[in-house]
Amino acid sequence: MHIGMMEAIALITIVFALQCGSKAEKWGGFTLVAMGVIHAIGDATLPLITAQPLAGQIAAHVVGLTMLVVISIRSTRWWPLFSAAFLLISLVSYAAGAAIGGDTAHVLAWVSWWAASAVTFAVFWGTVIDLARKHSRSRKPINEGEIKHGDTRDRI
Repeated sequence: MHIGMMEAIALITIVFALQCGSKAEKWGGFTLVAMGVIHAIGDATLPLITAQPLAGQIAAHVVGLTMLVVISIRSTRWWPLFSAAFLLISLVSYAAGAAIGGDTAHVLAWVSWWAASAVTFAVFWGTVIDLARKHSRSRKPINEGEIKHGDTRDRI
């Protein structure tokens, strides 16, 4: 169920990113998709190889964290670092949960992953609203005083 929710959020965010986002937002969406894919594949294969049940989540977090830091450095935006901070907390929690087997660490990791996803998703909504505002400001209102009815002369 957790993987299905991750993929659903990834698909929603990637649609918003492709529709209206800058390169940073688009790569943020691709990061979530990559994390979902790695999480799914890792959960199916890595526990068999490493005998560690949380190996898929840890691999997905390492990839996501790395991609978000690179996106932040390349785009000079703050939100990828904010999302990366939540993912770092989540990664440490998963690693602690894997080491000590505690439910508290797993819950903290799950909550911090959702927080990182919420930050990323909120940025896409903010981008949509910001672009809508810029688009509405760029249209100049018609000044009816300039054009009179019946005037067919060309204007420059």
